[in-house]
Amino acid sequence: MKIFKRKKSSSKHELLQQIGVGSYFEIPNDFDADSWNNLNIGTFRRHSLGRVLRQRMRRLPYKFGFERIVDNFASSVYEIDQGDCNSFAEGQRYAPRANYLLENKWMAITFGIYQIEYTINEENGFSHFSLNHGLTYVIHMETELTKNRELNVKALINLFQETEGYLLGTIIDRSPPYTPNY
Repeated sequence: MKIFKRKKSSSKHELLQQIGVGSYFEIPNDFDADSWNNLNIGTFRRHSLGRVLRQRMRRLPYKFGFERIVDNFASSVYEIDQGDCNSFAEGQRYAPRANYLLENKWMAITFGIYQIEYTINEENGFSHFSLNHGLTYVIHMETELTKNRELNVKALINLFQETEGYLLGTIIDRSPPYTPNY
C-alpha cells in the first residue's frame, strides 16, 4: 500500500504549462497584478511529506557534526560574545585590514572554526568562508567598490563586520551556516 501518491496536476490555463517562459517577455501596459495572481496561484509544486522528512533526516548528521565541531572549539575558548563593533574596532582592527585588502586584492584569516577569504575582483569585494580549512569555500557576501578609497575602506569595513557577525552568530547558536544540497 502506497501512502504517498503523486497527484497528477493539470494546468487550468495554457500559459501555466509554460511557467518561466513568460518572465522574459515585456510587461504589457494593461497588466493587472490581481488577475495574474489569481491565474498563477498554486503553480508551485508542494513537496510531499515523505520528501520533506527525508530532507530533514539528511540534514541531521550535518547539524550534529557542526555542533560537535563547535563544542570542541568552545571547550578551548573561555568567552564567546557578540564581538565588538564599536569605533575602536573599526579604526584599529578593520581599517588596516581593509587597506591591506585594497593593496593586495586577497586576504585570508582564521576566525574561530572558519577560514575566511576576502578578495577583490575588478569592481567588487567578496567574502568567502570555509569550514574544512580551505578545501571548499562558500560565498557569503559581496560589495561594490568605487574609485574613492575612503568609501571603499568603509564598504570593506562593513563587509568584514557583516561576515564576522554572521559567522559568530552561527558559532553562538550552534547552527550550521548552510546545509548541503542532497
